[in-house]
Amino acid sequence: MNGCPPLDGIRVVEHTHALAGRTAGALLADLGAEVIQVPVAGRSVSPEDPARVWSDRRKVLRSVGSGPGEERAEVRRLLPLADVFVSDLPPARLESMMLDAISLRVSQPRLVHVWMPPYGTEGRESYLAADPLILAALSGYADTHPSGADRPVAPVVPTFSYVHGVIASAAATAALVGRERSGGGNAVRVSGLDAMGAVLGSLMISHDSGRSFLSVGRDIKGAPYFRLYQGSDGSWFYLAALSPAIFARALVAVDRIELMVRDDVAGEFANLLEPGVRQSVNAALEETFASLPTDEWLRILRDAEVPVAPVWSRDRWKAEGVGPAARLCHFDHPLLGPLTVPGPSIDLPATPLLADSSAPPSWGTNKGDWRLASVESSAPDAQAAPLPLDGLRIVDMSSFYAGPFGGALLADFGAHVVKVEPTDGDPYRVFAVSYAMVNQRKSVAALDLTDETARAAFLQMLARSDAMLDNLLPQSWERLGLGESTILEANPDLARCSISAFGEGNDWSAAPGFDPVLQAMTGLAIAQGGPRAPAPSSAPVVDAVTGALAAVGTLAGLFAKARWGVAQHVRTSLASGAVLVQSGEMTSYRGRPPAPEGSADFLGPDPGRRLYRTADHWLAIATSSDSQRRDMLDALGHADWSALDDAALGSAFEKQLATAPSALWLELLAAAGVAAARVLDHNTGIADRYLAVNEFSHLLEVPGHGTCRVVRNFSHWEGGPARTARAPAPGADTVDVLLEAGVEGHVVQELLSRGIAGSPGA
Repeated sequence: MNGCPPLDGIRVVEHTHALAGRTAGALLADLGAEVIQVPVAGRSVSPEDPARVWSDRRKVLRSVGSGPGEERAEVRRLLPLADVFVSDLPPARLESMMLDAISLRVSQPRLVHVWMPPYGTEGRESYLAADPLILAALSGYADTHPSGADRPVAPVVPTFSYVHGVIASAAATAALVGRERSGGGNAVRVSGLDAMGAVLGSLMISHDSGRSFLSVGRDIKGAPYFRLYQGSDGSWFYLAALSPAIFARALVAVDRIELMVRDDVAGEFANLLEPGVRQSVNAALEETFASLPTDEWLRILRDAEVPVAPVWSRDRWKAEGVGPAARLCHFDHPLLGPLTVPGPSIDLPATPLLADSSAPPSWGTNKGDWRLASVESSAPDAQAAPLPLDGLRIVDMSSFYAGPFGGALLADFGAHVVKVEPTDGDPYRVFAVSYAMVNQRKSVAALDLTDETARAAFLQMLARSDAMLDNLLPQSWERLGLGESTILEANPDLARCSISAFGEGNDWSAAPGFDPVLQAMTGLAIAQGGPRAPAPSSAPVVDAVTGALAAVGTLAGLFAKARWGVAQHVRTSLASGAVLVQSGEMTSYRGRPPAPEGSADFLGPDPGRRLYRTADHWLAIATSSDSQRRDMLDALGHADWSALDDAALGSAFEKQLATAPSALWLELLAAAGVAAARVLDHNTGIADRYLAVNEFSHLLEVPGHGTCRVVRNFSHWEGGPARTARAPAPGADTVDVLLEAGVEGHVVQELLSRGIAGSPGA
């Protein structure tokens, strides 16, 4: 089967209505699964919806009646022949159609059931119609976005909807891996709030005492080491020096290292977040960077190996041919003609994702007809493990956020993940609570791999592992004496996934990078704030989606290995992630509408989908049609405003909504069937009531910081046991990990005594 996509032969029924669910189906289709979509309420592809054109390009689309009875009948006809069922129906609706996991388990114990509720599962807000603006409000995303006017900001690109879809596709693939091992199918819930936990987890943290962490908040300028600057030519670039060592290199390169020895900084990286210090250092660096053109600063900083990038438009990114933009795929769309979409986001060399296609699946009745197909018997005694990856051992060699988040997902799915760090720890430990959140279900070992004995012990670990995840540059592996051939010799069956910043084979391939670097380069920052005021999100959405892609790649590699004995080195990149979360915006065809553009402190695209200030709180209102906008006008008692243009109508809404508290408007809008929600204030954050009833967070004891509230997990497996969480100290599990790998005790003691291995008790 070498050369086939990893999910070749897998059948998926997708019953979805929003972008997140369609993205999950799209990625499963790219992995080779045959996906039949039974759209909710009979909705079909529209040339006015480029994201839907992208997500449905490989699927067989079933045309059914508009009523739930027709939908249910078609879904239930297909499910006995399917391997995976994906649905994004809100709570109660799934159960009312008897398509929930409990209803289906008895007759189909091998079915993988993936439920993607748009928000949470508890509380009135969970029943609202799916809309990215509502999720941005409920989760706090809108009120954590950088803002010059100190107010919430509406997202222009629904990046977190794509993140939601990729996490769900990872969960589906994990369940397929588990089914290969146990015979039974798992049921998993990945909600919109779970996806937001991935995106906001590094920002939404608090002391249980109520004390706040020092941060830049919504300051549009950000921290001196992690923000946009302008060169003397007025063009923008992003400096991403996210650790003390990297920032020191940057300051040396620009001849401003004295800023770290000022009395108010005193060499402490954390002091740069103190408001007065932050403003002063920001001003000093702004003055420095205004002295030379941006291209010159890019050269200077790149020569110093500092992550830095220019701010480009999407068109410029495509023209430069960096990363997946150089691998655009082309289709002959049956309705729209020639179609160009971003290239594959994951590189599986032995079992590649599907790429170009001159003949996508027919949308008629001949393709996707499974009635006569032979399928494996749904043995009634098939039993899934509580967590699908239970018993698998995965080595996580990554640092900062993207790679560790991929490992966090694999641990969330039940794998035993061992994070191997240098003896001085992951540089991300400088942000101790964020580090603890993303690594809370891993074992942590510390090894100095420049030492020959430590390398030998590490290779023993790999020999007993099933997979490895890393984000080291290729030259770093070679410098360590751990090249590809050495790792293959240690474990030829290892499923390996590597994350880079820019992918391979381009001028940026050897450069380091962080999330906002790719937001800047791929056009996200300009799309949000406009060319004069580009505005990358402070939430690491690119890191989150890239980590999720790495999890998908690792699991696809494990699935291919289990089925066909194919071990391979899978790759993905931050560039791939940044493009994936703009897939609809980067899809081209004749007659497509222009991609939406934002502006400084963007509030929404039109009066019916916008953020509004009431007498006490901000509200998100999301009408989805002209009839809903009329319902909104009726609810507010102003049907006569229907003749106003958008500017005048927005102004009228602003004035009226500011006259009364949010509770009144929510009641009136709910009665009219208009989706609306209060914007979660960043000061309330993770302690919000709605998040609490949906079990968004839990308490974690973090050494040096006390009891902290952090995001709990990113998926919910039916029947899955409670998973132990902790804040792992550097090298907390080194001894246990090495002994379990078969390293002899006297060797472990030698490593500890020489400081080549780290352990708290050493």
